[in-house]
Amino acid sequence: MERVMKPARLIFEPDESFSVEKRIWQGCPTIERTKKGTIYTGWFSGGPYEPHPDNYNVVARSFDGGETWEEPFLVIAPVREESYRAIDVELWLDPDDRLWVLWTQTKVLTEEKTIDSNDGVFGVWAIVTENPDDEKPVWSEPRRLTDGFLRCKPTVLGNGEWVFPAYDWIHDRYAYYVTKDKGVTFEKRLTALKTERNKKMFDEPMIVEINDSTLWMLVRTIEGVARTVSTDGGKTWSELENPAFPGPCSRFFIGKLESGNILLVNHHKFTGRSHLTALLSTNQGESFDYMLLIDERSNVSYPDLVQDADGRIYLVYDRERHSAKEILMASFTEEEIIAGKLLDPDSYMKKIICKVP
Repeated sequence: MERVMKPARLIFEPDESFSVEKRIWQGCPTIERTKKGTIYTGWFSGGPYEPHPDNYNVVARSFDGGETWEEPFLVIAPVREESYRAIDVELWLDPDDRLWVLWTQTKVLTEEKTIDSNDGVFGVWAIVTENPDDEKPVWSEPRRLTDGFLRCKPTVLGNGEWVFPAYDWIHDRYAYYVTKDKGVTFEKRLTALKTERNKKMFDEPMIVEINDSTLWMLVRTIEGVARTVSTDGGKTWSELENPAFPGPCSRFFIGKLESGNILLVNHHKFTGRSHLTALLSTNQGESFDYMLLIDERSNVSYPDLVQDADGRIYLVYDRERHSAKEILMASFTEEEIIAGKLLDPDSYMKKIICKVP
């Protein structure tokens, strides 16, 4: 399959055609926070729906903890004349404090709203800056990293490897990529077999390191959230447990907090995409005994989060992509998950970052 080898248009001074008033829909957010406190968020919009040739990514930033936003700070736009689109931005601060803006590109095969309106190969692209707190950061040239479709944060393993959980529809196994040289080169690795009905699912995998040798990969399935486990550092993987966690077929988040505890954000006791909840395990994933309800409303989805050095968690998600059209943020602590309620006056829920009028 032909791969898209030219980057999308990166627009650092977007005109009014990309303003919030011109958007028909928006969703699928991501968030990152620098060590100095600058918050970056990003999400997906453009055109009348997804997938569409006019889809583009928005990146916003805040210098005051999320009170005000420069939006859009950056637009990653499609190239209509080349028939490819830019989708699903993801933000990540690496261990060297470099901010990565990652996105996926694909060839447009049809303008119809169909799951097959792509080239099947996709491709993960990135720009990187070493000075994300500057008014005008200096960015690297855009670079194609891997095949695949990246919709979730990379993970740093204890052995120094960086996991980029890009997936594809080429193989019948779940996939991810590893870099051992800080993003210069990448190696593709395969895990458990997909079930027949999930071969063209939006896998949206995430990997979390439970201990020095045990890894979990969680993936989105029609049945919920499935899990495959490696007890040898990723050399071999167990058969898929599907579902390992109930879910309405939607993206989740899993990661390890600074405390070493495991945080899963998923829909809990849900009806459709409702009751987005933070669930905490203090026993290395054996059980998730503590929970904090983030948003009980319907059509809330696609969580992404970051934890700062003081332990505060910043979480973004979307609500009603085509009606309310909201990108929202919550901020809370691990102690508040254990308590099951907000305790700190600086914590909050359901704070709107962006809403299409």
